[in-house]
Amino acid sequence: ISHRSGKPHIDKKAIEEFIKELKYPLYFLDFETINPAIPAYNNSRPFEAIPFQYSLYIIKDKNSKSVRHAYLAPDGKDPRPDILKQLKELLGNSGSIIAYNAIFEKTALRHASEAYTEYQDWVSGLEERIVDLLVPFREFSYYHPGQAGSASLKSVLPVMTKSSYDDMEIADGGMASREYYRVTFGKNIEEKERQRVYNALDKYCDLDTKGMVEIVENLKKVIGK
Repeated sequence: ISHRSGKPHIDKKAIEEFIKELKYPLYFLDFETINPAIPAYNNSRPFEAIPFQYSLYIIKDKNSKSVRHAYLAPDGKDPRPDILKQLKELLGNSGSIIAYNAIFEKTALRHASEAYTEYQDWVSGLEERIVDLLVPFREFSYYHPGQAGSASLKSVLPVMTKSSYDDMEIADGGMASREYYRVTFGKNIEEKERQRVYNALDKYCDLDTKGMVEIVENLKKVIGK
């Protein structure tokens, strides 16, 4: 029906129920990971997804503007202790942690805490606070024909906001992983090239999280909130 009419399908009741789940402060979180066949760090397994970067937007209450925090591991040392330590401080004890396809972030955190066990209890406690922004799109509570059948963030973001991944040097997670690994662990990489890639990675991860903020804002507009 949506494809025939060219208009989005909107289930306002389902979207309203989803929005009601969100509790301030809101934390919009995105990881980028590497998963090398030969482990790059101690206490890691072959093909384990190791987060090397995060972007986090925090909105304290409905009258506050978002504030961004970010981390990108600057060298070949294990980034997990820094990421766990920083996020434990930033995520506080209450509020919804919003991720897109949240199983990815949950798994990365869980595995990182298995390597650094002092964080296991904290990570376990986060689980009930994590909300998956994929849900209203996977369940077709909102569907725009421009998504072409996909509920991925790359498909949803351009139809719901003015943002898109067009013209970005790094525009998907696979490329982010490959490029980080290349300039961080590769030989004879010039510092200028490394910084070029790191800047592109920051822009990409930033768009993922900023995009989630914009999507939630637009879902609220759809239901008149």
